[in-house]
Amino acid sequence: MFLVSSLSWSAAGLLMREPSLVALNVTFVAINILGIVRWLL
Repeated sequence: MFLVSSLSWSAAGLLMREPSLVALNVTFVAINILGIVRWLL
């Protein structure tokens, strides 16, 4: 759920040309993916 929301906010940031919003949510996406991978392993 957090991964989906981070991806959608990243897309919104790209559409609105807000680089800080994109940077923040790309970081959140990376953290969420790391958490999912650690949970699966």
